[in-house]
Amino acid sequence: MSAKADRERQRKYELREAEAWRKAGWFAQEAWRKAQYIGAGKLITKPQDFFDAFDVMAVHPVGKVAFVQVTETPFVKERDGKADRNAEHGVPPFAFRYNTGLSDPDVWMRSGNIPGEGAELGTVIVSYADPRAPERRWWTRKVA
Repeated sequence: MSAKADRERQRKYELREAEAWRKAGWFAQEAWRKAQYIGAGKLITKPQDFFDAFDVMAVHPVGKVAFVQVTETPFVKERDGKADRNAEHGVPPFAFRYNTGLSDPDVWMRSGNIPGEGAELGTVIVSYADPRAPERRWWTRKVA
């Protein structure tokens, strides 16, 4: 498969993820493509992520903000005591603490304004390794 087809498929997943957040009641903005001249009148476009890491930024009317990274690679399962991280993306550039007790970002995404919920900011990573069933996980470091 060509690199162009890979980029188009990845972009399709990013747009699909933004739409999933919109359907859950969020305002979502996808990352954009930035035009760049590479020489004598030649123009290319390059992806421009939020903070050079996130593909979607979503804001809920109650004030929650989600930074979302979309990937096609599967999650690494827990082994050897290592944290469960996406193989290709590693640790996020910054992380937000969430004190919800919620282990599932899908619940947080669809929760709306749950009294006492407490999570205002979250970083989420979504694997489209199985496009029929995308898997969302918290993409954050533990904060003491």
